[in-house]
Amino acid sequence: MIVSSREARVGNGLSKMKIKVIKYIKRLFCKNAELMDIFANDNFQMSISERDYPPFISLAKQQIYAVHAIFVCSDQKLSLIKENIADIFSVDATQIIQQGVISDGLVLARCGYRDAMAISNKKVLTYSFEKDFNNNLVRVVTNSAEFVHAVKTLPVSPPLPWDAFPSLRPQGYGSLQGRLAFWWENIWRPFWHNLAPDEKDAFLMQYDVSEEWREFIFCHP
Repeated sequence: MIVSSREARVGNGLSKMKIKVIKYIKRLFCKNAELMDIFANDNFQMSISERDYPPFISLAKQQIYAVHAIFVCSDQKLSLIKENIADIFSVDATQIIQQGVISDGLVLARCGYRDAMAISNKKVLTYSFEKDFNNNLVRVVTNSAEFVHAVKTLPVSPPLPWDAFPSLRPQGYGSLQGRLAFWWENIWRPFWHNLAPDEKDAFLMQYDVSEEWREFIFCHP
């Protein structure tokens, strides 16, 4: 039987539609939503400078209309961040656990696809807090410009390398690996690169950084 090009196009269109419906049904009943589901509304796109620390990076190219940040902070700064979350998203600070999704009065330990559909037009924050590097490792994704501004104005700064890794001997390290590589790439480097040359000099003087540590810092830009 000969199938016309028009019939073929119609058939392909129906097949694609059927695949989309199947995917929708699967996602509807799966336990956890993806970030793309939670931050699906492109009306929340933000223009944020990556110059200030900590940098918030846009995820719009992945069709996730939000920004992402990862940083380390003290217990005191984490308490302030939780207070800001409570104020901005209208939740009780005592409900903010180690990780979850927060949106306009709602705190979710897990976010299903139906939950994502319900909050996709609202201000949302997904977050995790964990103890690491002798401080608190914070990961956030949000579409709230107000929350981003609140974090940037705290301000936060990473622990010093010798505080994050007290047993580290700088002269004994060549290449960075493992947790040290992760910390250096994601936590320390963005902070250090954000400083102007005179601010770097002032930082080194303020903390009386040894020659070994100076060499280590400048050898791993």
